[in-house]
Amino acid sequence: MGQEMSDRSLLIVDDETELLSSLEQFLSRVGYDVQAASSGSKALEMVVSSPPNMIISDIMMEEMDGFELQKRIEDLYNGTIPFLFLTARGDLNDRLRGLRNGADDYIIKPFDPEELEARIGVILDRVDQVKQDTTQKLLQEESRLLDRVSRELQVPAELLVQELNSTNCPQANCAPMETVKDSAKRLQQQIRELPWSIAETPHAVPVHIQPARIAPIIRSAAASAARVASERNIKFKLTCGGLLAANLDLEAMRKAIGNLLENAVLLAADNSIAHLYARRADDGGIEFEVHTVPASARANDAETLSIATAQSIITAHGGRIELRQTPQSTILVAWIPDSGGHSND
Repeated sequence: MGQEMSDRSLLIVDDETELLSSLEQFLSRVGYDVQAASSGSKALEMVVSSPPNMIISDIMMEEMDGFELQKRIEDLYNGTIPFLFLTARGDLNDRLRGLRNGADDYIIKPFDPEELEARIGVILDRVDQVKQDTTQKLLQEESRLLDRVSRELQVPAELLVQELNSTNCPQANCAPMETVKDSAKRLQQQIRELPWSIAETPHAVPVHIQPARIAPIIRSAAASAARVASERNIKFKLTCGGLLAANLDLEAMRKAIGNLLENAVLLAADNSIAHLYARRADDGGIEFEVHTVPASARANDAETLSIATAQSIITAHGGRIELRQTPQSTILVAWIPDSGGHSND
């Protein structure tokens, strides 16, 4: 059935004692944690006390029938507890009423126990998939938020640390300034680490692969990073063959290249040029190379880099990021494989 034990709790509701006992024994034998209630009112008390993963209920019961029970459960838990009717009432109007009111399934007595087991499994698997999809969407939204916040704060934090490091103070008053510098450096490090908490989360960076031309992606990435570059009068120079193409996620790769360009800006000297080369690698993949001319004094400091966003996206594509250091600069190189997506370069 694919459900963990913690996700296998069932509540069976039926006023036929013999059938209730048989169902409890069968479903317990196939691995479910089963509770039984002989009336709708007792079932409601049990649900409020300990909500099950699913409810299986008869309709024709005294005090509170199955329709009323289903309605109250729906109101209390906003439809989050799956509900299956198991009843002798096979009239079409009854079936439609049950399903339209939010029931997940409707089985008519007499029934095959194995069919009941199969339908329970299908419903619980579907609910589990919905939960996973919802969690993934929340993680993606959190990732986008942290990525946006870290992008906005990286350059101001870098400039703040530079300004504080260049500020002189009288010898007698240096202690407060050193405290401020230490706080600024800690803030800068925390900003750098923001994306990593999401990048290391499973399913945080899903990619949707499709054939795409590379040139529009790098132009869009450069446009998104242009504001950061303009603050220090750094120009971008892009080199890419117009027909260069690959199988990749357009939006994700735009973010990755934008992240690499922003790091180039952090490493660059004022009034310099950041180069981005996109080309076909010897092994058939696509290679993106980013470096600055001339580089600043920070170019050989790998700790200055904040490439969590690019790293997670490139890794999701089956690729890698490398640092190639020279005496003059640090060169960032991202490589992704390409399975048949290239055209004439």
